[in-house]
Amino acid sequence: MPARSRVLVTELDFSPDVVSTVYYERVQREFAAQGVPVAYAPEQEWELKAHGIRHPLDSLQIGALRQLGYTHVLVVRSAGQQYGAADYFFPWQVAQGALPYDGRIQSAMANAGSKSRVSFTLISLTEERPVYLGMTTSSVGSLAVQDRRGGITQTNLAATEYATHKALRKGTRRLLSRSRRVP
Repeated sequence: MPARSRVLVTELDFSPDVVSTVYYERVQREFAAQGVPVAYAPEQEWELKAHGIRHPLDSLQIGALRQLGYTHVLVVRSAGQQYGAADYFFPWQVAQGALPYDGRIQSAMANAGSKSRVSFTLISLTEERPVYLGMTTSSVGSLAVQDRRGGITQTNLAATEYATHKALRKGTRRLLSRSRRVP
């Protein structure tokens, strides 16, 4: 990224909108740590519309975005979430899952955590093309508690929002490390 980069982050497609703003703040913190100013399109709506920009990803709006000082547009999208579960596995299922020839119970026990996938696309307004495409997956494991009879309760104490925060942090850091700033 050039030293005078300014990035416009399009609206994040996470719901509800309040959560999207919190997720944007996560991305903004990572960029600020690298000294790259970013702006969030929903917060800049009036300024964008005043300059005739209805949708930042419209190719006809690239010139207007450049006049406002933006060098890149960052598109962050949710590519899927898996919600954690609270499952009980009976002692015979635990024993069956420990056997190497039957992976059904093991995979059910392993999938009790929350997962989030987030895609990143960084578009250069000077080159008028994507310069970075990335996908990040983060997961938060579940807590396994064994009872007296040998059964296991898998409980996921973290919500998918935490997994999404991790994915945003990890993905943004990866994006910034792969597009080093050039003086």
